[in-house]
Amino acid sequence: MTAGRMARTLATAAAVLAAVPVAMSLAGMDRASAQSAACEAAGDAAATRAAFYSALNDWRGREGLPAMAPDTALERASDSYACVMVEREHFDHVGPDGSTPMTRAADTGYTACLIAENIAAGQGDAAEVFQAWLDSPGHRRNMALDDASDVGLGLTIRRGGPQDGLQGRPYWALLLGRRC
Repeated sequence: MTAGRMARTLATAAAVLAAVPVAMSLAGMDRASAQSAACEAAGDAAATRAAFYSALNDWRGREGLPAMAPDTALERASDSYACVMVEREHFDHVGPDGSTPMTRAADTGYTACLIAENIAAGQGDAAEVFQAWLDSPGHRRNMALDDASDVGLGLTIRRGGPQDGLQGRPYWALLLGRRC
């Protein structure tokens, strides 16, 4: 390949890659809202969130910590990431696309000075996942962040995939943060 042809090929590739976020934006999509039809909210997501937030704030009150306020941007980011974990059979705080809790929050318009994330899979309801996180020192530490003021819980039911006992069970993502 000649140097001129290689330069044109690289320029074309760069232009295509640069257009991807624009095309997604024009289509009204972003990484945080582009959930596939394969992702199914677990039961009554609003009631599940309310039960979780109530348990979290009751516990924080007993610990002498301020209550946290539900944040819809963090909920969207958490829902989206729970979906990614299900679809991609991925379970890590760094997404398969290289995203982090901070970038996932930013994708929904949440400008964070502080962000923490808890993830889980298989717990059947809000009480069960809350207790699992309380029983884990790192997750408990995240839920006890004194400087965190906002919270968003996401959950998605897993359909299909490996026969490992998680079919029909929720995947959970929790973002705790504070805006700048």
